Amino acid sequence: TMCSDHIKSAGSEAPFDSANQCSQFLDSLIGLSEEQATTKAEDNDLVLRVIQRDGEDLPATMNFVSNRVNISIADDKITKVTLG
Repeated sequence: TMCSDHIKSAGSEAPFDSANQCSQFLDSLIGLSEEQATTKAEDNDLVLRVIQRDGEDLPATMNFVSNRVNISIADDKITKVTLG
């Protein structure tokens, strides 16, 4: 799953304790405003990055960051969420 690389293990700094926790968090961002999602992400020690706004792809590096949440926004509401 998308969450498999984001589960805490020995020596890991991944942000989630379980795949279920990860999935629930990501699902909870859908429909929020960018401001609301940023606050929620920061409260969970995550970094939010907008990769698409109103159908326009925005520049983004391809490196993997375990505590980064990538979002797509349309009409100031989050429509898609991925990790990394």
